[in-house]
Amino acid sequence: MKLLALLSLMPLAFPAPCTPLDRDRILAADIASEVPVFSRLDPDLVVGLAPLPGTARTFSGHELAAIAERNGIRLEAPAPNMCF
Repeated sequence: MKLLALLSLMPLAFPAPCTPLDRDRILAADIASEVPVFSRLDPDLVVGLAPLPGTARTFSGHELAAIAERNGIRLEAPAPNMCF
């Protein structure tokens, strides 16, 4: 029984992999894949700088909501954290 409980927690230990980027900037189009409301923004809108190779850049849901609001969009539901 303890093993079953432990196994049920395994997905929490291994978060989803980060979204790979092939440029030095994170664009609204990159975020739109996880937060569809970002597709209303210009897809070339620079949201942030890409992380250095071997590192990760994570936007919290709160950060994403703030970026959306600064660009005239109000999120109806909380945004997930996104890792690049």
